[in-house]
Amino acid sequence: MVDTPDEDYHRDSARVRALRGFYAHVIVYIVVNIALLVINLIASPNVLWFYWIAVPWGIGLFFHALDAFTVRLPDIERANRVPDEVAERRRRRAG
Repeated sequence: MVDTPDEDYHRDSARVRALRGFYAHVIVYIVVNIALLVINLIASPNVLWFYWIAVPWGIGLFFHALDAFTVRLPDIERANRVPDEVAERRRRRAG
């Protein structure tokens, strides 16, 4: 089954948006956590607390990466059309 150019465009643009969002999240994560590390080392060098923010946020970033880099399942409407299209092809071949 071949997608129409519109379906390809929308799928590809959604993927690009997801990747851009993920990379923006990574940049903010790195910048904020470096700033927190510097503040931590200046304010209380004997007690490290910045990781209490970095670790849970890193877990969230991991799930964002899973969402951005995994293949999307086809939408329900398109999945429902597939059996109809297969049946139509069989009817054309048979008749």
